[in-house]
Amino acid sequence: MSEPLVHSHRSDELPDDHVLAHKTVYCESCAEENDGEMLHADNNECMQTWVEFPDYIYVSGHPCRNICWRCFCRHLKDVGGVLS
Repeated sequence: MSEPLVHSHRSDELPDDHVLAHKTVYCESCAEENDGEMLHADNNECMQTWVEFPDYIYVSGHPCRNICWRCFCRHLKDVGGVLS
């Protein structure tokens, strides 16, 4: 498994050659709870800090690649990571 990539709303945009640079991205973990938090807009603007996984991970039984920071922290706690 490759390392996850943290994208910050502070740096605001992805490199132009990034596959998601000009796509709208929503959190795949909280999508069923509240239609998914918008992570990135198609004008290459990061809406909030979020985590991109090169490989799928399972959060609450759902396969995810792009998740918001809140869901990432919840996932770390669930698996006994650094936030537990």
